[in-house]
Amino acid sequence: MSDTVAVVNLHSSGSRAALDKLPDLFARHGIACEIVPVEDHKRLCRRVRRAVRDGAKRLIVGGGDGTMAAAMQYLAHAKTTLGLLPLGTGNSFAQTMQIPHDVEAAVRIIAGGRTARVDLGRVNDTYFANFATIGLAAEIAHETPDDLKARFGPLAYAIASVGPMLRHKAFTVKLRWGHERYESRARQIVVASGRFFGHQPITPEASVVDGKLSVYMDSGTTSFDVAKTYAAMAVGQQTRLGDAFTIETAKITIKTRPRQQISVDGDAAGYTPARFRIAPKALRIFVPDGFPVAAD
Repeated sequence: MSDTVAVVNLHSSGSRAALDKLPDLFARHGIACEIVPVEDHKRLCRRVRRAVRDGAKRLIVGGGDGTMAAAMQYLAHAKTTLGLLPLGTGNSFAQTMQIPHDVEAAVRIIAGGRTARVDLGRVNDTYFANFATIGLAAEIAHETPDDLKARFGPLAYAIASVGPMLRHKAFTVKLRWGHERYESRARQIVVASGRFFGHQPITPEASVVDGKLSVYMDSGTTSFDVAKTYAAMAVGQQTRLGDAFTIETAKITIKTRPRQQISVDGDAAGYTPARFRIAPKALRIFVPDGFPVAAD
């Protein structure tokens, strides 16, 4: 088996356009590897698991945030280093890692060989690369089809949000972290191990290298409140809303009444209650010059 394997998720919005370019790009940058296109989630997981198990030194993964979330289940705490090709709709994790959406630039970063070890989040038994959502945001992610994302990009989430926003009801939230307790009503919660939710930092302090989760919630319960929150998120002002609640913590337990759906980096991951915790420096990844933390 090659020391380097590239697995490309063909369901990601930018993957088919990139696939034809990759052999030439890899060759020009001195990367000898096997390129494996995959068309379904099970095969993606199987090929990533196989590469890590067989001791691949570099695993290049092409896809969006959901693809990265699937790969993290096998890359967490592994010796294999991830090369990220951002080919999805949102690519929030790539933004956190300062990896540009241009495929050649991403390949150049991998070829450069500079690595870092960064944090992952974990909810119950599932790792996530960037963020997990509970409630309305999780339902929107679950109900946004791949073909809509391929056609409209990030706008697809706004289009798909109309039905869930009208149907979804506020719920009671109970948070427990350390010796602290907090209870409120809400429509959604975001728990981030990385920095970006969409194209804005989820909180000003959010970081992928600080050993903490960033938790964001607001107590707005009407559809107007939710629309106001998303408008604020679009310009990075959500933490300034009067009903915003944010904390930074290494672990937190979240209970809701009634139970709410959980999504990790856009993919379904069960229902509340949920135990979140940070996995410090759990992922090895190629990063550009200027990324703040080099590998140990």
